[in-house]
Amino acid sequence: MALKLEVGLDEIESQQLQTKDIITFPFSKMSADDDINAAIVFAATSPVSSDNGQTLAELYSLVAAAGIADSLDALTVLSALLPNKNSAARDLVAIMGECCSAKEVVMATQEQIEKVVEHAGDEEEGEDEGDHSEATSVEKSSWAERLVELVDLYRAAIPRLKLRKRSASETLQPLLSDLQPAMDAVSYQANSLQSRDLMTSVERMVNRVLKWVKDLPAIEPEEVAKCQFALKPVLDHALVLFKYSLQCDSAQKALELCFPRLKMGRQAASSSEGQGSSVLEMYKSTYGDMGFTSSQHVSSPSLVSVILLVHAWLAPSTPTLTSIPSSFLPSLLAMLQSNSNLHDDALAFLLLILHQNQSAKKTELSPDITNAFIPLLVALSSAHPTPSVRHQAFRVMSLLLARSLAQLRLQILADLVANCEYPQMRVAAVGLVKDAVLDALNSKSTGDTNPFGTPMFMRVFGPLLFRPSPSDLFDQRVKLDLEEFLESPEPKRITEVLSLYYVILLRDQANTTGIRDKDMLGTVNKNLMDPLGSWLGSVMDKEERDHAIMPLASLQMGLKRVQDAQANF
Repeated sequence: MALKLEVGLDEIESQQLQTKDIITFPFSKMSADDDINAAIVFAATSPVSSDNGQTLAELYSLVAAAGIADSLDALTVLSALLPNKNSAARDLVAIMGECCSAKEVVMATQEQIEKVVEHAGDEEEGEDEGDHSEATSVEKSSWAERLVELVDLYRAAIPRLKLRKRSASETLQPLLSDLQPAMDAVSYQANSLQSRDLMTSVERMVNRVLKWVKDLPAIEPEEVAKCQFALKPVLDHALVLFKYSLQCDSAQKALELCFPRLKMGRQAASSSEGQGSSVLEMYKSTYGDMGFTSSQHVSSPSLVSVILLVHAWLAPSTPTLTSIPSSFLPSLLAMLQSNSNLHDDALAFLLLILHQNQSAKKTELSPDITNAFIPLLVALSSAHPTPSVRHQAFRVMSLLLARSLAQLRLQILADLVANCEYPQMRVAAVGLVKDAVLDALNSKSTGDTNPFGTPMFMRVFGPLLFRPSPSDLFDQRVKLDLEEFLESPEPKRITEVLSLYYVILLRDQANTTGIRDKDMLGTVNKNLMDPLGSWLGSVMDKEERDHAIMPLASLQMGLKRVQDAQANF
């Protein structure tokens, strides 16, 4: 084997001498094994880009053809190959994982994972001490790409380890201990593709190592359980940390499943969406191999449970929970925080549960659940940068309020229309009030007592809704700047209020809310209808430009509809 290596290196050296940039290296002074390791390190870190790739490719061909992969020194070679982005470097790392001493590969991998933890946050990648690629022009891989390779090395080498005095669990625990902090370290830099690759690599590594453990001779069930206890947190961490990269759009799918008319007209699932679903299936299968089924995800709630249950529930004919277990509250609240990237699964989870059995008598939610979710849903509905997420969160909030105690619903909506810090929510909440009143009017036949269907509605919401904000907005003695008014949320809010008023006037023919009382009609006209009508008339007379008065058309139309409805009493 030494002869083959020397001949191969002589041929490579001879070819190098024919290039424009002559590279010399004292191969003859070393043994064959030293020569190939030194040559790989030299080629991997060479700043001569024109020869670098070819040299690594030739060395890989030599190693593979001569069958000398087991001669590679993982502790020396890995640190040089890992930062190099060349495909031949990747091939050498892969063959090293399969053929080199498993113990040395694992030791070298563990050392490099520690470097990822320590240096992945550096602004300039590769600035760690001992990085062979420092101060060269070699194109470097990202820290996330390196971690993917390191996990793959564990997958190849750990099942080849010879267990001596230490048990399988004692062997695994120190090797896996740095994987979670390493994933944390690269998560800030990894793009979606790298995150997805890392998720896949972690699942494959856990799956293969788990199979190795189960296939060990005379392995005791208790020892298998200990190994699973060491492997599961790594799998959990990868799923929770990088699930967002799968781009599954679970909340949108849940929304369309619950409300088919809201389908966005999406075409066939994109390739990334299909890949994301496949990755989740892989995770589901591996968790199943560990004994974690859907029933256990329900009985032992976690972030992972929410993700996997949603994935299962979105499949056709899969039964869903019909209520929100209080045990899921900590996980769901964590996923809905503004700094979380797991909104998608939490919103899908809530949508699917809250929409269940809508045609049957609704089960009222615990006030603790409603009060816990509302502030987070309000923030997402109002301030999230993605329109689809705002819409999904608003739908969840609507369903949540519909399943809440009527008195609590009244208090929450009164606070939203009057005091919410988000102007857009003060507008949107008017629509939620309308839904609540219609629910109350529709439930009258069942004998339910609902404050939204009684005079309490007007006592609470009359002063909050049926007047402009501020109350003297349309006072003729106060000069109102038209442009400033149109840019404010007030035109939209008043338009929503007029729509609410019109619908209730028509629907509440029995006048259970008191909205048709003569005194109530007079109060609303005095506080809102008459000032608005006078102001609109004066603006229409003064403004000759069509584009200036067009935004007022919805206000004018809403006012006219209400006036016509009042005239028909």
